[in-house]
Amino acid sequence: MVKGKRIPAHDAIVRNVFGRRQAFAVLLRRLLPPGILPLVDFSSLRPGPTVRTDDELGTRSSDLCYVVDIVYRGRRYPLYLPVEHQST
Repeated sequence: MVKGKRIPAHDAIVRNVFGRRQAFAVLLRRLLPPGILPLVDFSSLRPGPTVRTDDELGTRSSDLCYVVDIVYRGRRYPLYLPVEHQST
């Protein structure tokens, strides 16, 4: 339960499966374009913020969020990957 609210079973399954870094890495390897895969430092994959604030969009939240570093020409660039499960 989160803040007194029950999480629907299908949302809990998504969070349980993709809340595991290794499971998300497998999904990421399948979804990212092949040309970018050599640039992704999968060892840097880590949980990220699930709530973000933007001047134009306001506050947004996601079920999960991961951050992975893209390494290009010796520099590291964080790539934020919010995950939102649509249950309907």
